[in-house]
Amino acid sequence: LDAAIKRSEAYIEAGADAIFPEALQAENEFRQFAERIPVPLLANMTEFGKTPYYRADEFEDMGFHMVIYPVTSLRAAAKA
Repeated sequence: LDAAIKRSEAYIEAGADAIFPEALQAENEFRQFAERIPVPLLANMTEFGKTPYYRADEFEDMGFHMVIYPVTSLRAAAKA
């Protein structure tokens, strides 16, 4: 986690407007990232990934500003 935060800080210094930390695996990791990174954060919520399933309001509570659910609608359509 510390290495990912350090890379994120370098990206911000280079001009990044937001950070997308990939595959965090616990609530405390999301919270630590949000506490240490001063730009908007993106969470990728895909079912059956490494990240436990969280709702958008839970991500907001953890300090994240954006959440994408990239395959949720595809999976719902496939069941239809």
